[in-house]
Formats: sequence, C-alpha cells, structure tokens
Amino acid sequence: MLAQQIVNGLVSGCIIALIALGYTMVYGVMRMINFAHASIFMSGSMFAWFMLKGLHVIEGQLTSETVEMSSTSKILVFLLVSVAAAAFCALLGLALERLAYRPLQNASRLSVVIAVMAAGMTMDNVAMLVSGGSAKGFPMLLPSKTFTVAGANVTSLQIFIGVITIGILLLLTFIVHRTYMGRAIRAVSEDRAAASLMGVNVNRVIQVVFILGPAIAGISAVLYSMYYGQSVYSMGSQVATRAWIAAVVGGIGSIRGSVAGAMLLGLMETIGSGYLPLLTNGVIGSEYSKVFALILLMLVLLFRPQGLFGEPIKGRS
Repeated sequence: MLAQQIVNGLVSGCIIALIALGYTMVYGVMRMINFAHASIFMSGSMFAWFMLKGLHVIEGQLTSETVEMSSTSKILVFLLVSVAAAAFCALLGLALERLAYRPLQNASRLSVVIAVMAAGMTMDNVAMLVSGGSAKGFPMLLPSKTFTVAGANVTSLQIFIGVITIGILLLLTFIVHRTYMGRAIRAVSEDRAAASLMGVNVNRVIQVVFILGPAIAGISAVLYSMYYGQSVYSMGSQVATRAWIAAVVGGIGSIRGSVAGAMLLGLMETIGSGYLPLLTNGVIGSEYSKVFALILLMLVLLFRPQGLFGEPIKGRS
C-alpha cells in the first residue's frame, strides 16, 4: 500500500509542479503573485474539452467516452489538443500582461493585484457561462497500460506525466541558464532598472515569462483533466492553493524549488490520505489530508521562510 501511495503522490506532485512553475516564473521576474494563473490553467482545460467536442472525439456531454479511434489517432489528437491548449493559454497570459500588468506597472501593487484578481474572476465566470456550470467528462487520449513496480500499479499515463514534468523542468533550466533570454530574465529578476540600462528589453522579458508560464499551464491542464477524468470551471481553485503553497515551500522564484516543494506536498497529501483513517481508526477521514499542505507551509514559514531552495531573505540571519 505504501508503494502505491508513493506513486500516486509523485504523480500528484508532478501535476502540482507544472502549475507552480507558472507562479514561480512570474514572481521571479516581477516579485508578484499572478493570481489569475489558476484561471488560465482552468481555461486551458475547458478549451481542450470544447476542441475535442468540436472534433467529434467526445460522444457525450458529461461522460468521458470517445468515438472509436486507433492508438495512433489518439496520440495525434492528444498532441494537437495539448499544443492548442498551450497556445491558447499563452495568448491569455500575453493578454493579461498587456491589459492588466503593463498599464499598471507604475501603480501600487495593490492596484495590480486587484486588476489581476478581477481578470481571473472574469475568466472563471465566462467559463461557467459557456460550459453551463457542470463538470465535463474528459477522455483518455493516450493508450492505457498498467505495469506493476515494487508491488505498486503504475499506469502509462502516470509515467507520461512524470516524463513530461522532468522534460519541462530540464527545458526551463536550459532556457534560464544557457540562453540569452534566460540571462535577460535573471538580470530583470535581480534589478529591473539596471537591466534596462544595460540594454535589456524589460517589457519583452516580462512578455516571455507571461507566455512560458501559461503555456506550461495549458499542457498541465490537459494532463490533469485526463488523469482525473473531468474538466470544470472551478478546477483552477481546486489546485491553485496547493500549487502556490508548493512554490512557497520550495522557494518561490526557484524552478527546482517549485518542483521539489510540489513533490513533497504531493507525497504528504497522498500518504496522509491513505493512512489517516487507519491511524485514527476512522475518526479522521482521508478528506482531511489537505491539512498537510497548511502544516507544511507553516513549518517552512517558521523555520525557513525563504523556502527549501530560495535565497536568504535580506535582513534575516
């Protein structure tokens, strides 16, 4: 049972990590939380579902049944939908930067936070209006196989999610540390004014960050929807808090820290969900497993407020 919980926890952590990376990238450059990121993530899932419906891949409204398709066709549809969802979310991120962040870049941070929260609420309500408010069944778009590893059942989708997470982590690390744009991102993160004086196009860097983060959110939205079998307008709020906590725990602004924090959070929640009922003789059910996220956050804020991989906070020893 423990092996199975570890596998499930790592997969949950991978999904959380992909969403947390969006928070981390924006905060790393702008020192501000993108509160609309959860809504962009949700929009990617809803867009993917409507695209599948338009392609006549989905048979019903509330079920996840698909028309008869070969394995090759499913993979092609998955690639098409994932790329389209990533592009759609990237456009949303670019629009958010252009319409909410840039006009208020000289305003108070509170004004920016309010504007971004308003944008997120608008996306949520538009999605609710368009989708009718009901959860939509999301189909499995990849060939499904199950393997047994150390007594745990591991599905092909779980393996794929892990591979995608590792691939995106390596790609972002390469971009940030081995490319000109990556150097520009790090320069703007350190000192925006100095970077501008050195010839860095700060607005272009911010645009790139608002494209990369949402694009990853679009891919993660498709994976999340396939893994849990549904797409619903409220799904952003269901994972946003956990992703934000993971980013803070790992050290918000740190790519590897966000992934590490997400893995730790996913393991704690999943293992806690499996063992809480057993350890308490049923007094505390698995639904209380989300409290581990808050416990983890409080411990990190008390003993290492900069996060596991974050830089020491100035003014603190």
